[in-house]
Amino acid sequence: MERHEPTVAHLRERVPGPVVLWVLDPDEVPTALAVHHLLNTFHRHDARGVFVVHGPTSWATRRALQRYVEELALTTAWLVFDPVPGQLEAFVDRALVVLRSLPAATGAEVAGALADLVAEREAVCASG
Repeated sequence: MERHEPTVAHLRERVPGPVVLWVLDPDEVPTALAVHHLLNTFHRHDARGVFVVHGPTSWATRRALQRYVEELALTTAWLVFDPVPGQLEAFVDRALVVLRSLPAATGAEVAGALADLVAEREAVCASG
């Protein structure tokens, strides 16, 4: 599938640092946002999170999730509802890590493991 060019350009020009892509159901997003907050606060200040929310999502749920992002001051989080064709592929291409479900561990454990995985993937990418 063709990549969504506006998304590709935005990611290239305006999203620095490593990207962790989360592809989740709406009910999993608050926990993933909390993990991203821990990752940014204690491990990787430069990590960016893209949260693609799949499944039916009411406007009330969307507003609540956006409010949660704002309350945590997560300027490094991007919530995406109903991605357009090619957008998910653009995110996957840019991401160092892709998560399609929440790991069964505490938020702190997941954040620490993500920090290690991001560092490992960066080293692999840097080595060619």
